Amino acid sequence: MPMEKISIITPTFNTGKFIEGTIRSVKEQGYPDYEHIIVDAGSTDETTGIIKRYPEVKFIVKPSTQSEALNIGFRQATGDVIGWINADDLYMPGAFRKAIGFLGEHADAELIYSNCIFIDENGNELGKWVTAPFNYFRNLNYAQMIPQQTIFFRKSVLGKVGYIDESYSYAMDFDFLVRISKKCRIA
Repeated sequence: MPMEKISIITPTFNTGKFIEGTIRSVKEQGYPDYEHIIVDAGSTDETTGIIKRYPEVKFIVKPSTQSEALNIGFRQATGDVIGWINADDLYMPGAFRKAIGFLGEHADAELIYSNCIFIDENGNELGKWVTAPFNYFRNLNYAQMIPQQTIFFRKSVLGKVGYIDESYSYAMDFDFLVRISKKCRIA
């Protein structure tokens, strides 16, 4: 199975307490072909110093909203598959290989998602978000079914649905995922 390149996008602003864990969870995937793009909105805490300790990270400083930062990262992405992880989230070990393996076995899937574990600021498990097969009606009318921090999507999705709507400050993920679900297969 060919190993597709993965681009991971992380927007950040004053997340010094968490950003290193996020970077390490990406780096420690042991995946051979990835890039991690962090777009920082101008942090004034220790965030910048921590990120600079990881020269393999593509670090962009640009005063921006979270939506703008995501679009900057999406436009810089050179991978075939894109993941979006916020600066206080972590990937489970093996996440990249599982995502690429699933996409390889399901060529019609354009965005995939999975279960999610919620942790507190010390890494203690608080609960689980157990997902179900995607259902457009339920997702649109009852509750977002897709944990944003678990998504991986083919870069070609951006050509079909466009980028994050920068007019949204909080619901940008829901809007983006609804637009994807109208034109792309979600698994």
